[in-house]
Amino acid sequence: MSDGYEVAPGDLWPAWHAESGKVLTTGKTFNFADGTKENFLREKVSYSVMDPATNRWGPMRFLKMPEKDHTGMPILTPNAGCNQRFDLPNGDILLPVRYQRDPNKRIYVSTVVRCKLDGETLTYFEHGSEHSVPEGRGLYEPSLIKHGDRYFFTLRNDKTAYVTSSADGLHFDPIQEWTFDDGKSLESYNTQQHWVTIGDGLFLIYTRRGAANDHIMRHRAPLFIAQVDPVKLQVIRSTEKTLFPENHATLGNSGVCRISSNESWITCGEGLISHGKRKGENNRVLIAKVRSTD
Repeated sequence: MSDGYEVAPGDLWPAWHAESGKVLTTGKTFNFADGTKENFLREKVSYSVMDPATNRWGPMRFLKMPEKDHTGMPILTPNAGCNQRFDLPNGDILLPVRYQRDPNKRIYVSTVVRCKLDGETLTYFEHGSEHSVPEGRGLYEPSLIKHGDRYFFTLRNDKTAYVTSSADGLHFDPIQEWTFDDGKSLESYNTQQHWVTIGDGLFLIYTRRGAANDHIMRHRAPLFIAQVDPVKLQVIRSTEKTLFPENHATLGNSGVCRISSNESWITCGEGLISHGKRKGENNRVLIAKVRSTD
């Protein structure tokens, strides 16, 4: 950049945008003064568009957000990194975004932004309810999906994880902590969770404590999938299955590619190989294909 900063897009989530016939990837920016010192206060929502006709990506661009939120506080460091969006039938995009209100406190607020893509430019139109907690870094890395007539929103926190739902995808009910259907905590914390809809079911992808995984940083392996009760907003414990087993690597940062209403692919790159028993090995990129048997 002209001011000496090096800026890189990161934590990107690419997905097909049917209305424009383009692939839209959304994420965040990493910003380094003189290429060395990171400045978190310069973060923005980054995006780029790929045209399948040319198989080329356009330039890195930034989503222009309003200066203030619904409470009158400033919207600082907006970021859509690792966030799972949902596209409406008319082409409108519901993009989860997190931001902070105080430049001196990295306590994040999460919301859903309704925006439009004209094939090249992503434009903000409105955003919905704003959610945060005082613990840790607030609520961040939110992910969104629609199942039936409701929208479901999962949110990361340093100490636990939260969930809520909505009728319109913008205005959500008060958040609640993720639990199993027996009422016990899901024990997922400081790691993102994502959604999958397969057939008639709603599923959550997550990591958690209590899986003989105390040796893994933030218990980020194994990577699990389980069905969600969409009314009680609880994970049905009896349905839990291992997507990727623990193998001395972290698996917390996953992605979902929806192939059809009956199939999704989950991808995940192994991390922190150099810190464990596999030191010296290359990390692997893993893929699981999940299909309905109906």
